[in-house]
Amino acid sequence: MTVNAKVYPVESVSLDKASYEMTEGDEFTLTATVKPDNATNKNITWSSSNTSVATVSNGKVTALKAGTATITVKTEDGGKAATCEVTVKAKVYPVESVSLDKTSYEMTEGDTFTLTATVKPDNATNKNVIWSSSNNSVASVSNGKVTALKAGAATITVKTEDGSKTATCEVNVKAKVYPVESVSLDKTSYEMTEGDTFTLTATVKPDNATNKNVIWSSSNNSVASVSNGKVTALKAGTATITVKTEDGSKTATCEVTVKANYVAIDYVDEYGVNHGPGVDIDGVVWAPVNCGYHATDYKYGKLYQWGRKYGQGYSGHLWDVNQSYFEQYTDYSVPTIEKGGVSVATGNDNSKENVFYTSTSEYNYDWVYPKDSKLWNSGTESDPVKTDYDPCPDGWRVPTYAELNELQHNRSSWTINAEGQVGCWFSGASAYTSDVPQVFLPAAGLRNYEVGYAYSRGSDGYYWSSSPDFFNTKSRDLHFYNTGNNIKSSTFRALGYSVRCVQE
Repeated sequence: MTVNAKVYPVESVSLDKASYEMTEGDEFTLTATVKPDNATNKNITWSSSNTSVATVSNGKVTALKAGTATITVKTEDGGKAATCEVTVKAKVYPVESVSLDKTSYEMTEGDTFTLTATVKPDNATNKNVIWSSSNNSVASVSNGKVTALKAGAATITVKTEDGSKTATCEVNVKAKVYPVESVSLDKTSYEMTEGDTFTLTATVKPDNATNKNVIWSSSNNSVASVSNGKVTALKAGTATITVKTEDGSKTATCEVTVKANYVAIDYVDEYGVNHGPGVDIDGVVWAPVNCGYHATDYKYGKLYQWGRKYGQGYSGHLWDVNQSYFEQYTDYSVPTIEKGGVSVATGNDNSKENVFYTSTSEYNYDWVYPKDSKLWNSGTESDPVKTDYDPCPDGWRVPTYAELNELQHNRSSWTINAEGQVGCWFSGASAYTSDVPQVFLPAAGLRNYEVGYAYSRGSDGYYWSSSPDFFNTKSRDLHFYNTGNNIKSSTFRALGYSVRCVQE
């Protein structure tokens, strides 16, 4: 007979822990107790409800990642079970350091740039950082983005939440430069009298331009000087006042005309005849008659070769106001015609007073060889100086090109004046009326440079200036006729033209 061993069934199983907290990577061992002690089959199996969080083998639990898992032990006999609730916390990797990609940086007002913070180690658990500026009025920072607000210095600091590790960047902010775009003056032209002052105001744009400094200058300091915009009139003439910006060299100008603060004198001609004072037109005083005028002999004045002191008379036809011949016209002392190319001294030789020197291209159509551009003006266009060759009486001189140019801007129609001279009235800058200052220029005609013939009296007026042309080979003059007038820049000096003097 066979006798079987008595079987003692499992009544229960228990674990030494019902719950447990771990950190990623940790291990611990659960102990299972099967009851009763004499249970025949104490075999057990282990399992985890979430093997990605925690695993178990023979009671040894290994934490894999943060989360929860239920560890279960179960008996083979009877299927009795017990559990342990395991909570796995993430492993904390402390911050060791923080650094910035820049330790210093220069900026301009309004600029931005972004700092990059690097927290070490790479697997640090808490990489959160806090940004701050030592001077928020100079530079602000948000999430590493730095904004420059005004000129100055500021320290940008980054600090870790974990461990309060820090790094800094020194920021230097420069003022933003707003370039000058333009400069203007409150006046573009101005008339003054010797001794007067006035102040120009310069406006630099834009309003927020960084450098608004300007430099003042005058094109002719002997006529008008300028200091900080204050213009002082020194003597008659013209000058251009210029303001220039330091930044960008932008310029603006004001054309200043200085009238003489003169004492009017009478025009006493070469015959000793007093014709009274001249006429002030735009600050230039014009003689009342042509140079060489004589009521009987030279009613239209004499005709002068440029640079000679002495003029000659006229013989030929007179044109009437309707531009038709109506009489033979003869001045006294019709000149002797001789070949030119003589010395400069001949121009002031009274023994040659009534000699007209013809010329050809051989002498570049000048009566003197070699030519001299200073015979009537040893100074400059803006600062003329009368010479001994000037035909005008004391206190008077041959006008400059600029003075003739200003005179001819406005005129009357073709007419005959009270003396029976054909020509027209000139009023300078003022539109011509009978009420404005004006001077009558007779159409005295000319003498030809090649043969010496006189013609065009009553049809054309030709008036010399004391100014040579740009190349100092010819000279400049005014030409007018019944329907118009113009300033010529280059005319042969051997021509015989009229002269109307101006007061010095």
